[in-house]
Amino acid sequence: MRYPRRGAAVIGVLVAAREGVGVPDIHAVASRTLPAWLQPAIVAVRPQIPALITGKHDRAAVIRLLETAHDPASPAAGS
Repeated sequence: MRYPRRGAAVIGVLVAAREGVGVPDIHAVASRTLPAWLQPAIVAVRPQIPALITGKHDRAAVIRLLETAHDPASPAAGS
């Protein structure tokens, strides 16, 4: 397991097991169960993680998703 460097932000991308799970829910659970330094600064909840044609996770798409996840004006934010 790799721990974040001091000053580095923890991010999270997850696929919700059920509908209706949102970013506030994830932050609430994280604040109750994780130490402050491991709580994600940016969370994106998606129906699935973007994948390449090969079936591997599309890391570039995940990064783009996270870049827009914290922007309230973005359609990816908060859902």
